[in-house]
Amino acid sequence: MAAEQSLLNLKEEYQDSLSIIAYHLGDEFQNEICENRYDLYQINRIPTAVFNGRYKVFLEEITNIDSVYNYYILNALSESTYYQILLNPLNNSTINLKIISNSENPTPQEYRLFVFLTEDSLFSEIAPFFENNWVLRENLFPLEGINFNATIFDTFDTTFNISLNQRNLNVVALIQNVNNLEIIQSKSLKLGGER
Repeated sequence: MAAEQSLLNLKEEYQDSLSIIAYHLGDEFQNEICENRYDLYQINRIPTAVFNGRYKVFLEEITNIDSVYNYYILNALSESTYYQILLNPLNNSTINLKIISNSENPTPQEYRLFVFLTEDSLFSEIAPFFENNWVLRENLFPLEGINFNATIFDTFDTTFNISLNQRNLNVVALIQNVNNLEIIQSKSLKLGGER
């Protein structure tokens, strides 16, 4: 719960510079996508925070969560990237996703693009008084992501499921290095206005 409050504070501070996805195990929010990401990161203890796809922090061992989160976030923000992700809503059911390469000769790597739908303000049966945010709900692209060639301008259009409460939804797009799992760039878009 302290971790959740820390994330709320940090999201307010860093706004669009910080993308958050909460993978759940052991409650009604667990799904195939969460299980896939847990396996990808080889997480065997919960709660665990993963920063930039590479750095795992076991939260039960941390006393000052705010400072630890800040440390990894500031380190990630200091790293340069060749890519810019743009997310623009076209209408109530379509998001335009554009990725721009900011270099004529980016380093060739095996990258995959993932686009997720997360939901805020959820309450579980296990802890009915605790609000869960950024809960991973759906893949907007295939589970394994799609191969991404960053040497050209690429534009993707995709639709998201609006059967959920759109006011509490977020779209999160990320580019991930397949070999070392580093997240090269990410972008989140809150749908339906403020929470």
